[in-house]
Amino acid sequence: MRKNNPGFTGLNLSRRSSAVAGRRKRGFGIPFVSLMAAITGQIKDRFKFQSGMTLFEVLMALTLTGLSGAVLAASFAQSAHTRRLLEGRVTAQILGIGKIAEIINGSELGNSDYFPEPYRKYRWIAREEELENGLTAILLTVEWSRGNEKFQKTLVGYKESGK
Repeated sequence: MRKNNPGFTGLNLSRRSSAVAGRRKRGFGIPFVSLMAAITGQIKDRFKFQSGMTLFEVLMALTLTGLSGAVLAASFAQSAHTRRLLEGRVTAQILGIGKIAEIINGSELGNSDYFPEPYRKYRWIAREEELENGLTAILLTVEWSRGNEKFQKTLVGYKESGK
């Protein structure tokens, strides 16, 4: 082989592996798999003492890193959405329980209003229903909005009728 050829790679492709020595395909002298095995074997022999990763290993590492990054980003977005949703529900639950206690004790006179600052975006509406066993059910609905979405949570409290 000529060594002054700029495209010369130094690979000897004339040898065939013993596994495919007896088989000969039409068209190509060496089957593609055998050709690749010969090339990679010679490349490994040539760079035996050099350490590092092959191109395939680098591509696999990048692929796995990208996939895990996408999964982590989706997980973070979902947990942030769930946190915002639960934050509103927990706040509505706490405000509603306090308002039901005020209604049962008689310190609240109205049937609906907004909660004081810093909970101005929360509104409450109360209804009373007489039950047949001498109790009155207090149905308190807390409404709030976040962006274009509206939410509500209904809480139920009981008091003795006539109180």
